[in-house]
Amino acid sequence: MRIFGSERISGLMLKLGMEEGVPIEHGMVTKSIERAQKQVEAQNFAIRKHLLEYDDVMNKQRTAVYDMRRMILEGKNTREHVLGLVDEIVDWYADNYCSEKDSISDWDFEALQGALKETFGVEIGVPELRGLARHEMVGTLAGRAKERYAEREELIGAERALFHQRMIMLQIVDAQWKDHLYSLDHLKEGIGLRGYGQRDPLVEYKKESFSMFQALMDRIDEEILRWTFLYQPVAMPEAQAPPPSAPEPDLLAGRPGPARAREPELAYAGVRTPRKMTMNDPSATPSAFAKAATPREAQGGTDEVQTVKREGPKVGRNDPCPCGSGKKYKKCHGA
Repeated sequence: MRIFGSERISGLMLKLGMEEGVPIEHGMVTKSIERAQKQVEAQNFAIRKHLLEYDDVMNKQRTAVYDMRRMILEGKNTREHVLGLVDEIVDWYADNYCSEKDSISDWDFEALQGALKETFGVEIGVPELRGLARHEMVGTLAGRAKERYAEREELIGAERALFHQRMIMLQIVDAQWKDHLYSLDHLKEGIGLRGYGQRDPLVEYKKESFSMFQALMDRIDEEILRWTFLYQPVAMPEAQAPPPSAPEPDLLAGRPGPARAREPELAYAGVRTPRKMTMNDPSATPSAFAKAATPREAQGGTDEVQTVKREGPKVGRNDPCPCGSGKKYKKCHGA
């Protein structure tokens, strides 16, 4: 049954002599409304189910990344994790540049040399690489990288090296994970077009997101090793003592009586307000109060804070300054 719009139904009711607000009770109308409501609910349920399946793919990847992040924050087995990555990356380099399926003449020793130097900072000559058999290549190269790791630990200390290593790993994981989330969002926006090619968008999303996640983990491993092996610790220069300042001229020189001792320069905390300065004094600016304030201990007083009382009418910000300059107080001594 065709369901008319609200305007056409209202016009039809007026033609039939029915007033607005009168319920329409008929079996066909009720069944049509129930059928339409079920279709809408089924469509909304399919949309929610589809979103849940997409989110489940991302949630599995998020669980793996957060487990790694938790391991870094807790500091558990981070050193063993890095040394294990050394074996994996060296084995991966050997398979790419010196594969057992290829002949020795096809092995790319220059590329292997550059990869080892770029990732671990280990310089191994091409003749030395040519002299290594394939079965001993991974163990020898990984051992050289681990020796460099041990040298760096001795240089800056094992505890400090572990701390810097954890901070580096944490920053790399966070930065790479954020970039991966952006890539997944872009993938999800256009994955629905795969349906025009008679392919399930969800299946395609799972395949491509898994490939992107594998590339993410490879980038994280390589960046962790590169920053761990290539960062250079720099010793901070020792703090030098400030040069002695010239003594202040004695303002009371030439006058009878003892010379006035120089008052220490302190911040606002722990100082007392001068007794002879009032709030209506034209020279009573905030800077004058701060400069004239002296510590209570230097004046032989107690720890009690003396309250400043105003001894005259209050000068408003827009009133003429009491100093007689003709300017407003806020632009003169009240600045």
